Amino acid sequence: MKGVGIGGALRWQDSAATGYQLSINSDEVQVPDLSRPFFGPDELNGDVWVNYRRPILDGKVDWKIQLNVRNLIGDNDMIPVVTNPDGNVAITRNPNPQEVFLSNTFSF
Repeated sequence: MKGVGIGGALRWQDSAATGYQLSINSDEVQVPDLSRPFFGPDELNGDVWVNYRRPILDGKVDWKIQLNVRNLIGDNDMIPVVTNPDGNVAITRNPNPQEVFLSNTFSF
């Protein structure tokens, strides 16, 4: 189909350490044990867009209309940011929202 374009994008982030279990050091003080981390989930988000382009006004203006859907692919669960030493999640953040955009561009 002449004038039609389709595209997409994927974003991936590996799991990140959100906290550590505790160990007792030689001074009998509790310290984070860097060899025993807690990890949050990895993240995968994806976008898609479709557009249509054509000349208008006797070819004097190039018109393009585009529909974008951001975060069409992705999880809606809260994302752990900080984990207490006992393994309970202390702080979470919201996932990125799904957004829809329709835009028109006129080039002359």
